[in-house]
Amino acid sequence: LMTTTLTTPYIYYNKAANISEEAQKELDRANAAFDKQEIKKVTEHYKNALDLAPESAEIMSNLGAILATQGIGHEAVKLLKKAVEINDQCAGACYNLGTLFLTGNVLEFAKKFLEQAYAIDSNSLPIINNLGIVYLNYADFAK
Repeated sequence: LMTTTLTTPYIYYNKAANISEEAQKELDRANAAFDKQEIKKVTEHYKNALDLAPESAEIMSNLGAILATQGIGHEAVKLLKKAVEINDQCAGACYNLGTLFLTGNVLEFAKKFLEQAYAIDSNSLPIINNLGIVYLNYADFAK
């Protein structure tokens, strides 16, 4: 996993399980474009990778996150929900979906998906941080 800068509070995957070599190359191209902040190219490469690996929760999560950073929240939510349905152990997809709900102040769903992400990866600082923000909003200081 790699995490983004402060400009986008999402988790992105460098690698995806069980995908073709060509899909991985597209994912690599997307991540290289991401490093240069070439968002349109990133989006294009993630879409190409997803076309080549339509059941990849990791790629779906990446595409959902990059769409969310562009303000395309409805499409991002659909992709991230599907990623979680495909693999409910994909911490990045759970985190990204929870974070998207958190940014929209939909705390009930933010809490649900961030707690799911935390159950998968309790050592992830972004997950702990955003889940903490949810608990602060609920004034749940015991957690």
